[in-house]
Amino acid sequence: MHQNITSESLISYYYNELTPSDSAFIEEALKCNTELLEEYQQLEETLGLMDQIELLPNPTSIALIMEHSAKTATVHHV
Repeated sequence: MHQNITSESLISYYYNELTPSDSAFIEEALKCNTELLEEYQQLEETLGLMDQIELLPNPTSIALIMEHSAKTATVHHV
C-alpha cells in the first residue's frame, strides 16, 4: 500500500480495516497532503451520512423471496 493511497484504502482506513502499519502510513499522508485530506474528509462525511440511512426492503421483494423459498423448500420428515 505504501506506493499510493486509493479511495478503497481510505474507505478501509475509515472502517478501521487496515493493518496498524498501513493505518499509520495513511495518517502520515493525511498530515502531509492537503488534497488527500480533503478527499478523506469528503469521504468521511459521505460515509457518515450513509451509515445513518435506514434501508428497508420493498414488501414486494420480500413476498417474491418468500414465494420462491416456499416453492423450492425441501420437506424433512422426522
